[in-house]
Amino acid sequence: MKNISKFRMFSFLAVLLLTMGAVTDARAESLMFRVNSFQTGTYDESVVSDDVEVLWTYEAEAEVSGSPAWSEGKIYFGDSMGFVYCLDASTGERIWDNNTGNTVYGAPAIRDGKLYVGNTGGRFVCMDLTTGEDIWYYEAGSSSNPGAIHSSPALCKENVFFTSADGKLYALDANTGKLAWSFDTGREVRCSPIVHDGLVYFGDHTWKFHALDAKTGKKVWGGGAGGPIDASPSIYGGNIFFGGWDGTVYSTEIKGVIPSWRFKTGSEITTSPAASKGRIFVGTVSGEFLCLDVGNGEKIWSFHAEGGIQASPVVTGDLVLLASTNGTIYGIDINKGSEIWSIETGREILSSPVVVSGTVYFGSMDGRFYAVR
Repeated sequence: MKNISKFRMFSFLAVLLLTMGAVTDARAESLMFRVNSFQTGTYDESVVSDDVEVLWTYEAEAEVSGSPAWSEGKIYFGDSMGFVYCLDASTGERIWDNNTGNTVYGAPAIRDGKLYVGNTGGRFVCMDLTTGEDIWYYEAGSSSNPGAIHSSPALCKENVFFTSADGKLYALDANTGKLAWSFDTGREVRCSPIVHDGLVYFGDHTWKFHALDAKTGKKVWGGGAGGPIDASPSIYGGNIFFGGWDGTVYSTEIKGVIPSWRFKTGSEITTSPAASKGRIFVGTVSGEFLCLDVGNGEKIWSFHAEGGIQASPVVTGDLVLLASTNGTIYGIDINKGSEIWSIETGREILSSPVVVSGTVYFGSMDGRFYAVR
């Protein structure tokens, strides 16, 4: 089931966190895809033990296709049949579920007692966080142009944002679900948006990258790549980073919109970049996982995973967590790029992990949701 190697001695703080068990810190909450509005995928000093074991698993109704979110001791995620689940994060006990009707690929976004998520039927749903009951829903697309939602939503002030296969980015009133505005790219969009400092960032299937005014939807600036941009971007150190099907990682200085550097990986980039400690981490369809210098884009190290990499990596302390389509999740030394431990599941892992108080939460296409520490 698992292959574990020794890592390092923990600091007093790490040991304290591990012994706290179910006690959690609000700063460690993961209320949206990739932790925060920067989508860096970095968890503040949450430490995963070197003696890794599966704490519990939950049998979902179908393959776990969606990435999780975590809030106040509960974990939320979706599956390929369209069920959204709320579990007790300590025990894995189901608290509620809601069948949205179609596959959920994105992570929920959580705010003010509400959960927001979309499905491949084009339905975007706002649920009551306590009961799981629908508060409102919005139907994207049309009969002639289906609006499948593969992305995770983003929240900013009064609006919630998501992208759709009908080529649009939607801004809805987060309280009522009414359309505030939409932006039409002309072709399929799978990239999850980032909303930061008054702008919405995302890429599309026409090889274009967009920065829109979050209030009006008007384009402020844009750029391009050599292929479709499906994985969401990340913001770190004043730059925005994204990758595309052309296998290139792009870094652009946000102030002044100045291109900083490009790095060619040699294979399609299928993950959002993780960013921590002056480094950028990206995965490719060929299984190559790369650590790049955030300042100049030079490669620091690479790691090869069996199978492709579609789940976006996360960083916790000195560990990078990487999941692959061969069903393995790896703990990688952030400095050396060497494998510290690995755990195998029965199927592909498309679910990007969440880390809270030393516990890793993720789902697998084997139909199970895992808590590992």
